[in-house]
Amino acid sequence: MRPLSWVGALLALPLHAMAAAGYSALDITPPGMSACSPGAVNAQGQVAGHARLDSLGVQRGFVTGPGGVGARLIGTLGGSHSYVSGLNDRGQAVGQASVAGDAFQQAILVEDGATKPTPIGQAAASGYASAVSPKGRVVGGAQDPSDRLYHAFITRGGRLTPRQLDAGLTPTAVLSDGTMAVTVDQGTAMRAAITGPDASGLTLLGTLGGNNTFALGMNRSRVVVGFASNAGESRTQAFVTDPGGANLRALGLPGVYSLAQSINAQGKVVGFYTIDWTDGMHAYVAKVDGTWKALDSLVTLPSGVTLQQAWSINDAGQISAKGTDGRCYLLTPLP
Repeated sequence: MRPLSWVGALLALPLHAMAAAGYSALDITPPGMSACSPGAVNAQGQVAGHARLDSLGVQRGFVTGPGGVGARLIGTLGGSHSYVSGLNDRGQAVGQASVAGDAFQQAILVEDGATKPTPIGQAAASGYASAVSPKGRVVGGAQDPSDRLYHAFITRGGRLTPRQLDAGLTPTAVLSDGTMAVTVDQGTAMRAAITGPDASGLTLLGTLGGNNTFALGMNRSRVVVGFASNAGESRTQAFVTDPGGANLRALGLPGVYSLAQSINAQGKVVGFYTIDWTDGMHAYVAKVDGTWKALDSLVTLPSGVTLQQAWSINDAGQISAKGTDGRCYLLTPLP
């Protein structure tokens, strides 16, 4: 559903005005695929993601070439499906793939230019990989057969034998030194947190008055973004912190639900929001000071298509996004 007229007026208020160049949009959905979901975009404009392979009716991960041009499909570990979402500037992608019989999925790493995934961790352990650092350190989670709980993990450099961390941690971002942004399951609440180098220690971030905060992204200055609930648990808002995770605050998006998915080195943030539960999702780009723009106002798309999710932004300002047509797009700032 398109925003109501008063919503359009709200978006035009000077409070939210943000001087921003427009973007070109490139459809990066691999041929013969649909229901595309993008992941990270790296410094070369490569994008990771996954989509439905229509000829087989299965999900397959993909990684594009530089500038979003071309795409290679990622294989499986003997099963039907693969997914990738994390990507570093080396072109290494991470995600998960199903094993023979589709009994479970295992965390994977895919090297630049490759299509065959390399499994991470124990062969019989269900798991996922969520992010990969500039130096190739992978974080994610895997089920421990001894307690049947999912434990976070981190690898060391090129070695894919993971070090098991605590249960109840969900890592979403990792820096070269092993600092992670995570969400902690406390049983009665979820809390965003940041670790020290090499996944050491744990510092809980603030809240927006509610029980739950979720960390989704982090830049190299350790500015964390995500979403958090308010005191009445009636609204969920995108948040941003200061460097090091201090001073968690709402980013200032309108509506009942918003999240911040990714932040680059310049402090540009992307994510999506919805005005109410009858309204669709709207992708946005923002600055840490709270100024923002709906991405639909900055790009020309096929007739009738709007952008419903912005997933990742690189330091050059390129954005991976998803349209209402189920296609993945790479947005590149115009000169």
